[in-house]
Amino acid sequence: MMDFSPIQMDELLDDGDAGVELGQRVVVLLKEGDGQVALSFEGVRYMSPTYVNAFVMTVVHEVGVDMFRSRVETVNASERNVDAIERSVVRYEKGIRLSHQDPAEG
Repeated sequence: MMDFSPIQMDELLDDGDAGVELGQRVVVLLKEGDGQVALSFEGVRYMSPTYVNAFVMTVVHEVGVDMFRSRVETVNASERNVDAIERSVVRYEKGIRLSHQDPAEG
């Protein structure tokens, strides 16, 4: 049976540094266990592109797209937030990186 690690998101998600911090926290949970990480968006009023890119690209850079898609789950997220997360994954797949990450090869 897989573990389940819930994380409650803040109401305003608008800071890139906070997105990186959440990403690092999720990476630790993913690497330490074999379970799902559930991000609860209940009460979230705003999520900026800067925040979501920082979060997603931090996680995907460390664990890969497949693990992100298979083990990171959104709960109570609006369609808009789910779409923003997926767009960030696609950006990463196209070679876009955060300023402190190595550029994509190829």
